[in-house]
Parts: sequence; structure tokens; C-alpha cells
Amino acid sequence: MLTQMDDIYAVLVTMDYPDAITNGLRRQTDIARNIIEKTRGDITFSLRGEHLERAIARLSEQMTGDQGPSGPLLSRAGGEEE
Repeated sequence: MLTQMDDIYAVLVTMDYPDAITNGLRRQTDIARNIIEKTRGDITFSLRGEHLERAIARLSEQMTGDQGPSGPLLSRAGGEEE
């Protein structure tokens, strides 16, 4: 989807005609660029959130899973095991 949006924007940018002919196309193109960048940011933020959720779920499973008292312990910030 972003590729298609970028392709459309690339075509719009090449239209270098006076505003009287294009009826505000330059302004509309600038608005489109802003929307594309916001959409790209939203998608990136969403994907990072999903990755974080999965990492938290894995860590939660490790902490509450089958490891019992004899399982490996998480390291402290100093790198030493308890």
C-alpha cells in the first residue's frame, strides 16, 4: 500500500505547471506527502508494538513456564547469575 502511495506521489510531483492550470495541485501534493509520512509512521509504530508484545509474551512464558526452581535464572544488570 505504501508503495502505491509513493508511486502516486512521484507522479504528482512531476506535474510542474502553474497553479492556475493545476488548481492547487502543489498544495494537494504536499498534503498527500504529509499523509504518506504519517501513515508510514503509524505502520512502523504498530509493527514495533506487535514485536514488543511478542517479546513480553515470550519472557512471561519463560518466567512462568516449565523451568521450576532448577531452571536458568535471569541475569542481573551486572551480568551475574543469582
